[in-house]
Amino acid sequence: MSIKIGVIAENDSDVEVVKALIGKITNTKFGIYKVLAKSSGNITTKCIRWIKYLVDIKDSNIVLIVRDSDTGDYKKVNEIRSELEAKAIAAQQKRKVSIIIPVQEIEAWLLADEKAIGGTFSSIAIKPYLHPETIPNPKEEIVRQTKGTNSKSPYSNKTHNKLIAEKLDLDKVYKKCPSFAPFYDVVSSL
Repeated sequence: MSIKIGVIAENDSDVEVVKALIGKITNTKFGIYKVLAKSSGNITTKCIRWIKYLVDIKDSNIVLIVRDSDTGDYKKVNEIRSELEAKAIAAQQKRKVSIIIPVQEIEAWLLADEKAIGGTFSSIAIKPYLHPETIPNPKEEIVRQTKGTNSKSPYSNKTHNKLIAEKLDLDKVYKKCPSFAPFYDVVSSL
């Protein structure tokens, strides 16, 4: 049996990372139905209608709301979570809705495993980060770390995030990024 997973995220790159990580975490067959918000603000303001769409129209078994926090301030992260949880309750759905908030950006999860990034860009050595969620702009940090001698980076989140996610050592991500644990726990229970 295949599980239908609804994903509300800011962009296709985030959905592709989520999809790759789900495939690494569980052996359960799954399909993804996505709603692209185009911004974190849209996720907050429109998620009730999108949850209903993913459950009522697409018949999703579970809905994952994936929203970058764009901050390292855990008080603000908890405020975002509380607001989204209230919206999920307001949607009055019988299916599970999980709120996933990568601290800073989902790219912090990618920075947790420098070998996955280095393995995607064969001749580039990436410095390891003990706490990637403390980096204010992880996406820009990946750009900076992958710049070659010509000062240009081959990195494009649209192209490379999925490839990096497929190579991630999930134990590293789990240990270095506390915001990854709820995602891992939800997915492993599918």
